[in-house]
Amino acid sequence: MMEMLRRVPCFTNAELPSTKMSDFFPLTKRILVNMGNDLPVFVLARLPFGTLESAIPVFSNCRIARFRRLRKRKLLAEEAKALKLAEGEKEAIRAETDKLRKERRTTKAKFKKSKGENAQLKKEMKKLLNGFAAQKKELETEYQKQVDEMYLFGYCCCMKKNGITQDIPSFPSNDEGETPNGSS
Repeated sequence: MMEMLRRVPCFTNAELPSTKMSDFFPLTKRILVNMGNDLPVFVLARLPFGTLESAIPVFSNCRIARFRRLRKRKLLAEEAKALKLAEGEKEAIRAETDKLRKERRTTKAKFKKSKGENAQLKKEMKKLLNGFAAQKKELETEYQKQVDEMYLFGYCCCMKKNGITQDIPSFPSNDEGETPNGSS
């Protein structure tokens, strides 16, 4: 039996045990992978159930999923930023609306006050116009009295001057319908 074992080379040429990790795990390799625009990445691949060609798509899918998660986080951050900006604008619009409402209330109050003052001034103007109309009427009647008195005074003076003693003129005519100047 010893002779038979000596004929097999693995029993006769004994080697020292290896200290390399790759000797213990022969299916583990360090692979350089280029993922598009990124710098090449060194990957330590362990392929227990397949070949390198079947492991790379899985790694690629994991990397794509990581990029998608990163993109999703960026989009969420941008949306949060946009939401904060929109809320700030909303608060500014609310403040502006409140300011305009206050201005509207004060304007309405001023309008009502001026409307009341306007009505009061119209009443006063109406009273003054009525007073002026009454005063004008009085002045016109007084003026007419003065005119009548002056006419009467002038008529009386004229009568005295011309020696007329009666107010009714007498016409020296036999015809009662005729006047001295010949008009009938």
